[in-house]
Amino acid sequence: MLVLVLVLAARSDSGTQAEPLLEQIAGQPDCLPVGLPALGADSVARLVRASLGQEAEPRFVTVCAEATQGNPSLARCRGTCRPRCC
Repeated sequence: MLVLVLVLAARSDSGTQAEPLLEQIAGQPDCLPVGLPALGADSVARLVRASLGQEAEPRFVTVCAEATQGNPSLARCRGTCRPRCC
């Protein structure tokens, strides 16, 4: 038996030109769309601390978790965030 698994990923709010095509693919009978849940506060804290390369103040981590709503793309600092919002 041959099994083919194809994994496609896209942000739901991307608004790209590929969105109609992705919707068409997702509507196929043998397609199983899987939504990923938001990261929990502990996971966001690990991402923030890893991005900063140091420990972060608990209040800063809490604010990041609330602001990103568990979105890992937003929880990763890209070298521009600093723990000064608290």
